[in-house]
Amino acid sequence: VGASLYVSSDSDSVNFGLTSLSEDFEALMDVLSDALQKPVFAEDQFELVKRQKIVHLRERDEDTAAVAHLRFYDALYPNHPLGKPVSGKVRVRVRGSGN
Repeated sequence: VGASLYVSSDSDSVNFGLTSLSEDFEALMDVLSDALQKPVFAEDQFELVKRQKIVHLRERDEDTAAVAHLRFYDALYPNHPLGKPVSGKVRVRVRGSGN
């Protein structure tokens, strides 16, 4: 099957789309159905994407324009999901020394 499929999200929606030849439509709908109902996250791929995301968030936190944008929406929508970044924040965990 030659086709494309995408899934994305933002602060207030989840979007998905597909492109295929008409004769492949049913097969692609089965793939989309599986992806939405029974997602699979291979541990190694999950960890890779997680590390990439952390790097992106740290770079964003060093970008003055991005920080201004985040602070603007936080001030505009305090205590509301629209005031929080869709991409999230990096949390630092400090492990105890064991003493």
